[in-house]
Amino acid sequence: MKIIVDAMGGDNAPQAPVMGAIQANKEYGVGITLVGRGEDILKVLEENGIRELPAGVEIAHASEVVEICDNPATAFREKKDSSLTVGLNLLKAGEGDAFVSAGSTGALLGAATLLIKRIRGIRRAGPGGAHRKRRRSADRRGGQREMSAGVSDPVRLYGLLLRRARPGPSSAQGWTAEYRGGAL
Repeated sequence: MKIIVDAMGGDNAPQAPVMGAIQANKEYGVGITLVGRGEDILKVLEENGIRELPAGVEIAHASEVVEICDNPATAFREKKDSSLTVGLNLLKAGEGDAFVSAGSTGALLGAATLLIKRIRGIRRAGPGGAHRKRRRSADRRGGQREMSAGVSDPVRLYGLLLRRARPGPSSAQGWTAEYRGGAL
């Protein structure tokens, strides 16, 4: 499996997406394409003691970034060399199995709908999120019932990557959740 990661998307970018992707490559053997400003990605790797790219990790340069203040409806058209647009075009060309971004949700959904298209029979795209495998929920009678989140393996894995790479005390303690998905 090869995951295309928007290295410039999110509040803690490029640190969190880059180091999370490197960890996934190391622990799960997934192929990773980091999309974003190449010099910024290499700087993050160097700051973390990684002098050369690990096997299975590559960088696709994109000079622009879709900012949270950009208009989601037109961001990918106005910034044709953004990490979001370049990553989705790589996915469209078949150079990866999934594209994930912690950046602008509106821009991602708009661009994905127009560039990649929807699956036949799906009328409206919805964002995927990473959730714990099981959780307890109170029903109307005050009892508890088990619920299972139906999240695909790539989305669940990316959520774990973001939680793992998040700065703060929890990242020093290790994984905050355990990946229990199918074979990757």
